[in-house]
Amino acid sequence: DQKMLEEAERFLRHASEVDAADPTILSNFAAVLVELRKYAEAIKCCERALAVEPDNYEALCNLSFAQRRTSAFAEAILVSSWR
Repeated sequence: DQKMLEEAERFLRHASEVDAADPTILSNFAAVLVELRKYAEAIKCCERALAVEPDNYEALCNLSFAQRRTSAFAEAILVSSWR
């Protein structure tokens, strides 16, 4: 439900401002951002989470998903498959 996602976004945005280095908060925030199709911001959250905890599975999965949804990544696939 869109309203619940927007509420979760507000809550997790605030939580990530209070504790900017908590990989669980950042990964959860990224997951919500992905659902809201805010991929660039989700990628930044994942990168912040992975800077603190490089093996964070959720952040890695969210990062992968968000990257696959960006036009830059899609263009990179087209270029590499063309070669």
